[in-house]
Amino acid sequence: MKARKAILLVGSPKGRNSASYNLASYLLNELQLKGFAHKCFFARDLEKTEDFDRFYSALLDSSLLLVVFPLYVDQLPASLISVLKEIRSRSRGFAELSDKQLVAIINCGFPETRQTDPAVAIMKIFSDQCGFQWAGALALGMGAMLSKRKPSDHDHMTRHIAASLKAAAVHLENHKPIPVSVIEMIAKPLMPHWLYIMVGNLGWKYRAKKNRVRSLLTDRPFQP
Repeated sequence: MKARKAILLVGSPKGRNSASYNLASYLLNELQLKGFAHKCFFARDLEKTEDFDRFYSALLDSSLLLVVFPLYVDQLPASLISVLKEIRSRSRGFAELSDKQLVAIINCGFPETRQTDPAVAIMKIFSDQCGFQWAGALALGMGAMLSKRKPSDHDHMTRHIAASLKAAAVHLENHKPIPVSVIEMIAKPLMPHWLYIMVGNLGWKYRAKKNRVRSLLTDRPFQP
């Protein structure tokens, strides 16, 4: 049987050294176990026409597009927006991409997963405009914790993320959308909100001290 093909489009400027890639690579591994072949592209590397042509050719030959990115305040990274706009301009109506599923995988540094709602809506609109089969968005808060920590069945903090990605792979294998129960599973917080904020503040103060600007953290130079 001919292997189905998945394309991973990474929107994080950090590339492979990012929480986005750690999330998506886990899902890709699960899909590979189910017979999917895959290729990985980075939005930051698709500025040249020949590079985008290579990406778009691979996309046309695939059955699944995974778009993974971090939230920048409430928006997608600029390099990813440029790639999505080019996909939209090249797609010929709905026929060319209509046999392909699209999944968004979004993480944000805020503790609340709901902060990703605008980005999820943007990806859904993009999917509809290009004619993709929208398969859903896997979104989670506290994404900073995954920059150096991959999802694992044996990690108390991330095992629900691993379970969600495994379940998503099962539905995508059968060319079905990801159900709400799986989307809600990955959205659960990795730790209590107060603890995440405390750790974040400590990290901020540590970096300030390391760069010898600890005493400037409370400065307000533009306040009247």
